[in-house]
Amino acid sequence: MNEAAGAPVMRDSSGNHRSGIIGDFVTTGVTVDGFTGYQFTSGGAKGDPENLVIVDRAPLNPYRSTFKVFLRLKTTATDQNIIQKGQANTVGGSWKIETDPEGHVVCTFRGAAGRGAIRSRGNLADGNWHKVVCIRRPTAVVIIVGNFPRRDPGRTGRIANNAPLAIGGKRSCTAPAVSCQYYDGLLDRVAVSKRR
Repeated sequence: MNEAAGAPVMRDSSGNHRSGIIGDFVTTGVTVDGFTGYQFTSGGAKGDPENLVIVDRAPLNPYRSTFKVFLRLKTTATDQNIIQKGQANTVGGSWKIETDPEGHVVCTFRGAAGRGAIRSRGNLADGNWHKVVCIRRPTAVVIIVGNFPRRDPGRTGRIANNAPLAIGGKRSCTAPAVSCQYYDGLLDRVAVSKRR
């Protein structure tokens, strides 16, 4: 997420060609405390994709693999969707990373065998930079902040949907039934990997 100001495309630095389209309300090339990334705001019309970065790639489904998402964030906003692929009623399951009303970061994976969710120990919506890792394993969902892992044991099963990956909030919302809860803060890195 080191693109210059005004960049229309988020380039995938892994070489796997999973680049994303950057919405016009997302500010790129923002440097804060030595980190360069994107500034997201919660403003704009509800359901407006201009608040998001959209990546439309099937490999971003966990399937049955061990699946890891790393992000570095800085926010003071609570009750916000940060990253997600699918929603609660999406056929094939879904996964997301969000802040809850108390500012904890929550990793949620919903698959064919059930749902696993785990939240950080403390409030991460404190205006500081935080590294967060969310991992979906065959038998647990894990969150790691710093060197402190927490886990929710249980199987989620296969997760594979046709929804694009949305960074910065939900891709579609139908207020008042489904609210958008756009992310309001900075992201300077998002990395997704999986291992069979």
